[in-house]
Amino acid sequence: MAEASDVLQGELVAVLAANALRLCDGLRAELARPHPEQPGRPLQFEADPWSWGITSTATEEPVFDGDRLADELPADWFERCEAAG
Repeated sequence: MAEASDVLQGELVAVLAANALRLCDGLRAELARPHPEQPGRPLQFEADPWSWGITSTATEEPVFDGDRLADELPADWFERCEAAG
């Protein structure tokens, strides 16, 4: 029988893989937008640990809305994570 953490990880990886194209599209769209030049400062993105979204630090606009990820996980996924420690 698989360990609880392995099952949880597998479920999360499956949801992330299913959304990879959407994430790539969001990053491509952001990279295609004009950004103010800031010499010596690279274009950066911030991952939100609470919503799993990704935001452009230059524009503070969301690049990827992570709320959908939580909706695609099994309903009891977060409770099982807490129980697994």
